[in-house]
Amino acid sequence: MIRGRWVHIKCAGFTLAELLAGLSIATLLVGLALPEWMGWIAEQRVQAASSRLLAGLASARGDAIRGGVAVRLCATDGGVCVARREWSGGWLSQRGNNGSWQNRRDYGPAPDGVRVEAAAAALQEGVVFESRGFAVQSGGGFASGSWVVCAKGARSRTVTLAPSGRARLSTGALCS
Repeated sequence: MIRGRWVHIKCAGFTLAELLAGLSIATLLVGLALPEWMGWIAEQRVQAASSRLLAGLASARGDAIRGGVAVRLCATDGGVCVARREWSGGWLSQRGNNGSWQNRRDYGPAPDGVRVEAAAAALQEGVVFESRGFAVQSGGGFASGSWVVCAKGARSRTVTLAPSGRARLSTGALCS
């Protein structure tokens, strides 16, 4: 009471029922959007890994041509080239020759949940770009084939290497 008068204060806000209804609607919307959001994230991770592999191949080929020395790209395990189908642990670029390779660049592992696999047996040991830019196998002969990049809920990407040393990227079916 101020000087003999009652002061009425009107409180604005939401009732408990209104808050619960709003929370229910928000939960429903998040539940509907979450699978699409997770699929979009998987797509972005696959795209990033496949683009990085494509860039690694192009960079290795360019270095071989510019430097006049062989450059190889291979699956890595702790900074060492390993022969395996699974490249998800990362890939490594090296300069030199069969007797003496020097690490040039380590591309690191693929994003979480992304698989990178060499689809051709010839690519499991990596690929060597000779000084003219042609892709060759470690034991000799031209190298060609592809890597498949996949994550659950995303469309696969295929990085295909031609014997000329040029690589291209294509989109495939939904990964399982």
